[in-house]
Amino acid sequence: MIRVRVMVPILLSVGGLCLHGETVRNGNEVALAYARADAEGRRALKTQFEGKLLTFRFLRVVRIIPPSPAASRGALPILETVEPSSELTVWLHPQGEISRDVIASLTTNEVVAVSGRLEKLDPPEQPLSLLVKPAVVRHKDRPAPKGEKELLSEIDPRAVR
Repeated sequence: MIRVRVMVPILLSVGGLCLHGETVRNGNEVALAYARADAEGRRALKTQFEGKLLTFRFLRVVRIIPPSPAASRGALPILETVEPSSELTVWLHPQGEISRDVIASLTTNEVVAVSGRLEKLDPPEQPLSLLVKPAVVRHKDRPAPKGEKELLSEIDPRAVR
């Protein structure tokens, strides 16, 4: 009879092959590619990345727009941020408790790390910008990449050391 200790890891590894999560892409690279692309390249990037999950780092908060009075109770403010390498505006519509905790102490000119779904690339009402909705503001970030190996615990106080 096969022992349980042997069977559980086998089942977990086989089950893991059957489950496919969505790939999360680097939003900073998408923004830079979009800023450098011509009209045809921008159309291709729109079709490729709209609706996909992206992660961003080093987004500098330019403006914090409080929720409108008509918004649901507990709605979070909208953040207008700037992606540093492309200088594109990234509009964030944060949700969730993690975002609430980070935004509580957030001020303009601070830098954040964000994950979220790219709803629109270059929306007509805000040209040369990205709309990330919903977004999770993960943590306050450093203003620029570190020149050497970076540990998550150095930037996110909730990370396990």
